[in-house]
Amino acid sequence: MTREQLESFFLERQRAWVQHDADALTRGHAEGGTLTSPMLGSVSGREQIGATYRMLFRAFSEQEYSFDPMLVDGNRVALPITVTVVHTGEFMGMAPTGRRAQIQGVFLYDLSSDGLIAHEHRVYDFTSLLIQIGALRAKPGK
Repeated sequence: MTREQLESFFLERQRAWVQHDADALTRGHAEGGTLTSPMLGSVSGREQIGATYRMLFRAFSEQEYSFDPMLVDGNRVALPITVTVVHTGEFMGMAPTGRRAQIQGVFLYDLSSDGLIAHEHRVYDFTSLLIQIGALRAKPGK
C-alpha cells in the first residue's frame, strides 16, 4: 500500500472508532487476522475480533478518541492514541460504575498484501484502566 492509501485506510478507522461502528472496524481485519491487547489477550479471526469491538462499545458506550499522527514503515503502522471512556455497561462481570477513565497507548498494525490488518497489537496500561473504573484499588504508598 502507498502511504496515501494507508492514511486513507486509517482515517476511515478513526472515523469508525469515533462513530462506534464495530462493523466498519471489523471489516478492516483479514479473515484470519489476530489481535492482542492487555484487556483481550489474544483473539483470532475476523468474527471474534468483531465481537471484541461490540463488547467494548457496550461496556464503555461513552468514548472519546484522540489520535496522534501515525508512524509508517512499509506495511507496518504505529498509531498513538488517547482514549477517554465512561464505564456504562457490564465489563468483565462488573456492573457499570459510571466512572470515567483515560488511557494512552499505541496500536501497532501489520497489514497484509491485500491491505487488511493481519495483526493488531494494542499497548496500554490496563491496570490503570481497572483502577480508574473502580475494579481494582491502588495500594497506598508507604
